Amino acid sequence: SPVNENTNPQGSPGEAGGLYDAGFDEVYDNIGEDQFLLTIQKEGSGSGSVVSTPLGIACGTDCTEVYFNGTLVTLFANASAGSEFIGWSGCPLVNGSNQCLISVTESDTVFAEFQPDDLIFSDGFE
Repeated sequence: SPVNENTNPQGSPGEAGGLYDAGFDEVYDNIGEDQFLLTIQKEGSGSGSVVSTPLGIACGTDCTEVYFNGTLVTLFANASAGSEFIGWSGCPLVNGSNQCLISVTESDTVFAEFQPDDLIFSDGFE
């Protein structure tokens, strides 16, 4: 049924002279927030950094970024010399040894763990 049933004396809805309703019922979904915070938290006694694609996170110093709802973010963990990257927690999809893929649909925190290398000698022997 038409949404607009008001007419003027010159015609019925949808007819020449009347108020026109194309018959569309407008429905608007509230999709929620447009932007969310993605936070990286480094754990462990080692050191390293996490960077993102698209650019925004460079955690060493910048560990939180705002992304639009649905943005696919790839995080890359890079251990510093004398440390090793152990792994992710809170990451929905781990890709390879140091990548985390996350679709930002809510504010979230991902943890990256770095520990000191167990190497004693520079040639790699323990």
